[in-house]
Amino acid sequence: MSVEEARRDVEEKRRIYGDDALETLDAMSLLATALRDSGKHGEARRLIEELIRTRFSLYLNDEYAIQRLSLILGTVLFALGELSSARVLEEGVLEWFDKTSGPIAARPSPRHDT
Repeated sequence: MSVEEARRDVEEKRRIYGDDALETLDAMSLLATALRDSGKHGEARRLIEELIRTRFSLYLNDEYAIQRLSLILGTVLFALGELSSARVLEEGVLEWFDKTSGPIAARPSPRHDT
């Protein structure tokens, strides 16, 4: 999805559902990813930080979405050269994942029957 398509989708979701609806926030997440992928890292950073604050204040129980956004923010910070900040975020996501799903090494490998 291009940045312009993502922007139009966000505006449509805002018009239909409102600013703080999950549908709108999900569309904004897609816009942030499109911005990151197109090299607009500063704009992506601001949007992701806004999304994390909004999700944290309105949908605190949606930890998965918050962690996913944190991981995307980590990739943006990495692209901006903020390596230590990116590492802290990504390590936090891995710790959360280990806490909620168990360590990766302890999980069984997926079967690949060929």
